[in-house]
Amino acid sequence: MNKVFTKIVLALFASLPAFVLAHHGAAAHFDMTVDIQVEGILTDFQMVNPHGFVYFDGLNEEGELVPWRCEMGTNLQRQASQETLLPGGRVLVSGKPARREENMCKLDLIEHEDGRTIAFNGSSVEGAST
Repeated sequence: MNKVFTKIVLALFASLPAFVLAHHGAAAHFDMTVDIQVEGILTDFQMVNPHGFVYFDGLNEEGELVPWRCEMGTNLQRQASQETLLPGGRVLVSGKPARREENMCKLDLIEHEDGRTIAFNGSSVEGAST
């Protein structure tokens, strides 16, 4: 009986990393095999625990502005601020599309009209305050 209990406890501890990755895995919510780019105008930036969001009006295929929302990862949150994401700024947003929601993405990169960029992986942060 004691050996069975020990095996069950060990199996539970061994499965903990899978539970953690399942919560933080973006592939459940976003199609990580597809890249999208949307031109638009920033409308809002919110730091919401545990993920921040960038809101913008993006152009659809008909050339009309439609509201978008993109989720930031933690690396991007450290680089984003009210100064780097001013409402009214023209941007090119790159990311991964949501699986079950239109006009939503997981943010990879924001390119400002003046050339400043904020990258999800932190490799390209020109002109962004950290």
